[in-house]
Amino acid sequence: MAKNYDIKINPKRLSSEEIARHQDFDALLEQFEATPSVPVRQLRIRRLVYISSAAAAAIALLLVFIGLNETQIPNISEKEYFADRAFVLPPKADAQPKFVSQKVQVNQGGVYEYASGSRLVVPAAAFQNDRGELVEGEVEIFFKEYVDLVDLYFAGIPMTYDSANQSYYLNSAGMVEVYAVQNGQRLNMTPGKSIQVEMVSHINIPNIHVLPKYNVYLLDTVARNWVYQDIDIIQVVEEPLDINDPLYEPKKTLQDQLAAIAQKGQSEIAKIESSIAKPLEPAKPLRKNGNNPTLEFDFQDLGIQFEGDESKLYQGTIWQISPNSPAYDDNAFKVVWTEVSIAKKTGQDYELTLKNGSNELKLIANPVLIGQDYDDAMARYQQELADYASQMKEREAKLKGQKETLAAYIAEQQNAAQLNFTEQITALAENETGPANNWQKRKVINRFAANRLGVWNCALPYSPELKTIKAKFILDGDKSFKPMTAYLVDQTHHTVQRFMLSRTTELSFDPASNNAILVADQKGNFYLANKDQFAEIDADSKTATFNLQVLNGAGSEKESLQQLLID
Repeated sequence: MAKNYDIKINPKRLSSEEIARHQDFDALLEQFEATPSVPVRQLRIRRLVYISSAAAAAIALLLVFIGLNETQIPNISEKEYFADRAFVLPPKADAQPKFVSQKVQVNQGGVYEYASGSRLVVPAAAFQNDRGELVEGEVEIFFKEYVDLVDLYFAGIPMTYDSANQSYYLNSAGMVEVYAVQNGQRLNMTPGKSIQVEMVSHINIPNIHVLPKYNVYLLDTVARNWVYQDIDIIQVVEEPLDINDPLYEPKKTLQDQLAAIAQKGQSEIAKIESSIAKPLEPAKPLRKNGNNPTLEFDFQDLGIQFEGDESKLYQGTIWQISPNSPAYDDNAFKVVWTEVSIAKKTGQDYELTLKNGSNELKLIANPVLIGQDYDDAMARYQQELADYASQMKEREAKLKGQKETLAAYIAEQQNAAQLNFTEQITALAENETGPANNWQKRKVINRFAANRLGVWNCALPYSPELKTIKAKFILDGDKSFKPMTAYLVDQTHHTVQRFMLSRTTELSFDPASNNAILVADQKGNFYLANKDQFAEIDADSKTATFNLQVLNGAGSEKESLQQLLID
């Protein structure tokens, strides 16, 4: 007798929809009781099996229903939660910054500037296909920037950096994403080639005289980590003051004070420099190159005089017409000039004024030598140059003390002005009369070389003193919800950190920062717990409850979400 057993070792798990359809236990029981009776003698075994299976299914569904009704939260760790999800997980794909594309001729490369002021300098022969072959013709480059907190949030990229078993947060000055396509296929950078990136952003600078040191990182989505690449070369861009800026008055005061300090410093350094005369730097002899026309003069017959040791240098000198000379007629060299005056211009350029009666000609010429005259002049020059260097070193040693004293004084005055500015901003913040959290922001250009295509981050790694609490969350009045991806927005350090939000979560944050929490559900709704809820947490408290309020679609617009975070 054949035994046609249907044994399922790993049966398919019920979906949430299937479970929901069978959560009405009363209906399920009625369905079971309505099943026609079967004679016991003929189908005893089958009936027993059928009853057991149905009862077990009903009991299992009841247990599932009761379990979900009690917590609505699967028992899953944060590590397991994110391991089952993409490393880059934007909360809402259509809210991200948009890519901008440019056509590039591979054989030429080019410079491409974007509306923000950022630039890409693409070298020739910069791209190859996945077989390692150089591509030719036209390539399309796609470029995207993430330069503010809302951009970083919508990027959905973890902003933690693990190095040498140490975990850091990344204070981002901004990120760029760059990739290239030809005929629908993604390309790679050619080994040895790099795209020069100039990313414009705004960063907090506590002291305008000391720039923070940012690094450059490349995102490795396979290793799920940022990879250190280089040092970010930062240049501050001076912007004109805006009279409509709420911080215009303190900024203008600081600007005027710093300008006055700088002017005073220049005046004082000029006095120090003039207190000891500089030695005269010797002029290096030039050898005749044989291409340009030349003139020769008898200095004694013409009565030409030079200051200092120049008369030694120009004895036996031939005057060769400089490329900087104005145009002249070749017939001028056939004239016998009876008067000559020589005036020093710049470098080795001299202005020669030649006269003969009413005829006058002005030329720019360089003194050149030939043969032994050049060799003798070079020997003298080397000795004079060594003497000059020695005299300059001795002079600088005498002035060093005065210059150091002046530099210390200038630094003290600058710091005093900066401190005064900080106090004014702090007062504004306490009185809530202006956006004081923006007082340190300065426009900068971040420069680095991208030798691979992908996401690049200019960031400052830091490890703050974190406070860890057991956080309870209420999602727009609902205490029961499934785990969701949430982001802790640290406005002070300009970074976002994602975490698994459940009804009860261990939350670590920097209590010295302005923090907020942002969440987006699968329907595209945004929820916010602003910085005021963090401010209510006592220093000694181990728990806190956050009420995440729905934003009613306002968060779908970047500007609205930015304003909510600032407020």
